Amino acid sequence: MLGSERTLQSAKADGSGEVASACTTIAEPELTSPLVSEFVVGTRSGSRRVSRPMRADARRNLERILDAARKVFAEKGVDATLDEVAKSAGVGIATVYRRFSDKYELLRGLLEADLAALVEEARRAAAAEDAFGGLVGFLERSLELQAANCALRDLVESDALAEARWTRLKNRLGPPVSELLRRAKEQGRLRADLETSDIALVALMLGAVADFARHVSPNLWRRYLAIVLEGMKSPEPPSLPCPALTEEEVDEAKRSWHPRHA
Repeated sequence: MLGSERTLQSAKADGSGEVASACTTIAEPELTSPLVSEFVVGTRSGSRRVSRPMRADARRNLERILDAARKVFAEKGVDATLDEVAKSAGVGIATVYRRFSDKYELLRGLLEADLAALVEEARRAAAAEDAFGGLVGFLERSLELQAANCALRDLVESDALAEARWTRLKNRLGPPVSELLRRAKEQGRLRADLETSDIALVALMLGAVADFARHVSPNLWRRYLAIVLEGMKSPEPPSLPCPALTEEEVDEAKRSWHPRHA
């Protein structure tokens, strides 16, 4: 269960004097996939938190729930129920409630899985031999996630936890994206004045295109991504009319931004 801790009934002691109680939670301060179990371990000197992969059967059930939830919420939006998700996943409703207390917690679980995947994609892109190709792949994956989760994104933008989630995402994505841009510039493929904050705003801008055209042309964002990528290339691009936003300006813009939805 996200954002809370649910401790199982049993605990066991080992030879070191530690007592470990199993928790099936994702602590809110960390950006991670929900396909992980956490354990709170008490010791003589205090306590610590450790993580380990879920059991295979629990992992399979959770993957089925998440896959079904994506389809159900895509079809019915936030009005869908957990009963509909359970039926689509082929599991009992009790199995769903063991992981998620309500549908909004499930939606947040989907978001956490997508953000964890995006961070991993950024790391792979930063290690790619062709840095500009890595940047293209990262932007494509980021926009694919946005296009598939328009309703989810709208929910999160209005969620009380959106600010903390934005900060975690920025802190985790910033270093690999910055390294990706540095290497692409070094290889002579990327214009020298492109900044990390530009990538965030490009993704936001093209995500709006995906949202706008999702019912009539769900892949329209790819057309505009191709146009934007041409403007990112080096050598000798025309100068840009204004500077990139600083990280502080991006944060301030997000705090004061209130998109209007039809």
